[in-house]
Amino acid sequence: MLTYFISRSSAACCFTSRHRGITRIRKKFLLEQERQEAKRIQELDRLKIKFLTNLSHDFRTPISLIMGPVDQLIAGEKQQAGWKS
Repeated sequence: MLTYFISRSSAACCFTSRHRGITRIRKKFLLEQERQEAKRIQELDRLKIKFLTNLSHDFRTPISLIMGPVDQLIAGEKQQAGWKS
């Protein structure tokens, strides 16, 4: 009877120890997943900013190349209208 109690007691101790170990591993795993998710979100934000910056530049460059000559044409038209009156 004493042997049964000791083996049962050691089994309970082993189970508790194993359960704590598994719980600790799960916590580490979840923490690592959260870190990786945060890192992935930061990288995604960086890529969004880079994309929008490039897109903005790609729109501004042709518009400024078009606006320069258009402004000159408008100024020329205004001068011609002023000379004719």
